[in-house]
Amino acid sequence: PTDIIFSTGALNADATEKMRITSSGNVGIGTTSPGAKLTVYFAAAGGTNGILKVDSNNDVATNIVLSNRGTSGRIWELISTAANAGIGGGKFSIYDQTGASHRLLIDSTGNVGIGTTAPGETLDVNGSIDWTTMYWDPSENITMRGAGEFSFDFSDGDGNDYWHVWDPTHSSILVVRNSGNVGIGTTGPNGTLTVYK
Repeated sequence: PTDIIFSTGALNADATEKMRITSSGNVGIGTTSPGAKLTVYFAAAGGTNGILKVDSNNDVATNIVLSNRGTSGRIWELISTAANAGIGGGKFSIYDQTGASHRLLIDSTGNVGIGTTAPGETLDVNGSIDWTTMYWDPSENITMRGAGEFSFDFSDGDGNDYWHVWDPTHSSILVVRNSGNVGIGTTGPNGTLTVYK
């Protein structure tokens, strides 16, 4: 068996190979020895178009589908939305087609949503979070807050550090200041433990 080679060049001159289908059925673009069903190789550096570009003028969305129909497999989509998409335009989503749900989304401002298609913060999670270690930028705050739910804030790096717990109406329950003072029912404890009722 032989390969099928697609080349370009002037008639009766040495042609340049552009694509190859091997005898095993692999397709190579920019390579003569594709090791997968499709292998694309681009040697030049730089450029803004990338190696693979999926482009459309669809007013709803452009998507790439990744489907595994084996046991326990799922169908996933990578989606770039436009104005007429139900979740709004200018968003990138990892969509679980099998579960009919957007699992992760980045909007046009850079906000990331997990479990939500309208993230209102840099990271907006709708659901439970389980962690053993948390990291943060010392110049920023961490806030975990939901409508009608208990929430907490942690502020660091501004000289007024605190750890704060709020009730569902956003009234202060407990605050721990960088001095070590603890306040219950007050945000300005003036001693090791200040309780206000």
